Amino acid sequence: MITIGHDELGQILDRITDPADRKSTSQVCKGWWLIEAQSRTSLRVNDPHHLPRLLARYPNLTTFETPRGMSNADLALVARSCPKLEAFILDAISISVEIGRQGMRALGYTYPYRVGDENELGISNDEAHEILRVVNEVGDQGLCALADGCPKLSKIVLRRTGTGLLGIMTMITSAAHNLTHLDLEGCSLVTDQVLEAIGSSSCPIRFLSLRFCSKITDAGLRFLANGSCSKTMEQLNLSSCREITDVGVLLLCNMRVLEELDLRYCNQATDVGGQAISTIRTLKKLNLDCLFNLTEETFVALAENCINLEDLL
Repeated sequence: MITIGHDELGQILDRITDPADRKSTSQVCKGWWLIEAQSRTSLRVNDPHHLPRLLARYPNLTTFETPRGMSNADLALVARSCPKLEAFILDAISISVEIGRQGMRALGYTYPYRVGDENELGISNDEAHEILRVVNEVGDQGLCALADGCPKLSKIVLRRTGTGLLGIMTMITSAAHNLTHLDLEGCSLVTDQVLEAIGSSSCPIRFLSLRFCSKITDAGLRFLANGSCSKTMEQLNLSSCREITDVGVLLLCNMRVLEELDLRYCNQATDVGGQAISTIRTLKKLNLDCLFNLTEETFVALAENCINLEDLL
């Protein structure tokens, strides 16, 4: 009987791109099981209890993603196990997954009862809030370990309200030469210091989301506008950064390659800022939803000057 070698098995597996099919194929024989583990580059973890086993099985990950809470120990484990990591993604927490249907009811959500709910432990409003506070925390110690252990990071997504400020700044500094994508949506502790770290570094950043980062001000935008990132940033989301005024919007004119800008709910912006935006001729997509101080003067200026604009919301 002819034995198929690992090279041939690997070539066959390379033709299978669907994750579910690759998982099924890996269960056919030990050879494919080993090759699939060695060749897997991305992993989404839905149950943190399986983290040690999964990281031991997949040593060559370049992308790690999870919507669940991560302790400092979990982050340190990722740092030790995934030195080749290029993308680290902490998605927004799913409230219903973390506290269950009983917890959702405790917070005031209307959830119809179904079979099995009687077996779910009861939970108070205070207990539900405490669970969500804990799972939304991302400790400085864990993020610093990740920054030290994963020097190739180019994409960082930290969509957690309790993400540590020191940890964020350490990751930015450590990944300075590679960082192209930074998503800090909902990080309530983020301040202008983070933008200073970005602006003073050599980050070739192309995407930056600061949505719901309520402490960002015009002073922070000045660091971006005067930093090297002003020459590379293509997408900027400032939605619900309510401290931003026309002063900050005017600074955005220094963004030389900006193609997408989101200013939803930046309610202090007026036609002064709106008309200044019209001078950014590289813009292709612009969101000015709920900017009630804008008048037709802004939109006339946009129509006349933004010749590349494709979407205006």
